[in-house]
Amino acid sequence: MDKVKNKYELILGFATFIIALGAFKEEFQNFIVNLGFITFSLYTYGFVIVCGLAFCIYLYILEKILSDLKFIRNWKIFYFITQMAYFMFVLIFLTPIIILVIDIGYKYFLQDNTVFIKIFSFVYGVFSGMISFLLALLASKKILQFKHQKIQAVFELEEIKALENALKFFEQGYYSHSILECFKVLELHLHRELIRQKVYPPTSEISYLIKLALKEKIINTSDLNTINELQAIRNLATHSNVKHNENQASSALHFIRSLINKDSND
Repeated sequence: MDKVKNKYELILGFATFIIALGAFKEEFQNFIVNLGFITFSLYTYGFVIVCGLAFCIYLYILEKILSDLKFIRNWKIFYFITQMAYFMFVLIFLTPIIILVIDIGYKYFLQDNTVFIKIFSFVYGVFSGMISFLLALLASKKILQFKHQKIQAVFELEEIKALENALKFFEQGYYSHSILECFKVLELHLHRELIRQKVYPPTSEISYLIKLALKEKIINTSDLNTINELQAIRNLATHSNVKHNENQASSALHFIRSLINKDSND
């Protein structure tokens, strides 16, 4: 949550800085940038930047609002909303470099007023814009991919710890505790696999994770039967004094290991 808050504060801080420059409105309106195929003032440029940053904030808020609506099932949309927000954010910070490169090229190489130079300057500007667009797209994908892998790594680490605890409890003869840890491994594993497929569940509720995992073919109907049995045993271990035997704990461990190995090989 703090990271999201910091993200908003960064964008709002930058937007506030741009707006504060409005005190120099007249000076910025008089500073004209001529790129050959388009002419604008620095004041107009600042206004466009503020609008772009406002759109980024809108996308972040939209993602947050939609993620709280449980009736929405196509959670992959959040990946694309986030990617669009990152793309806009990176492109905004690239625009000064884009403008500088085009401006230098126009001032020093494309000053002649011939038809050929006019056409060439237009092509040069479009080409520079396309390159910048592609760079922003690649950068945003890399940033989102890094974020995606980082979230997966957190779930994987928790999954490994829970599996180690399940094995330790089993070896010590605490079979009910081992089953509880196996179920925790299941929850973490399904969540991690869903994220790997760019599906971001808004909740860790096991019934919801199972439903999404079936939809994404992470588990099949035969796995579902075993999971239901494991869930029933886990509920007994949680809400009663029933002690489970070695065979039940061993079956739970075997299923969890086979599920992890199967998904790792896919």
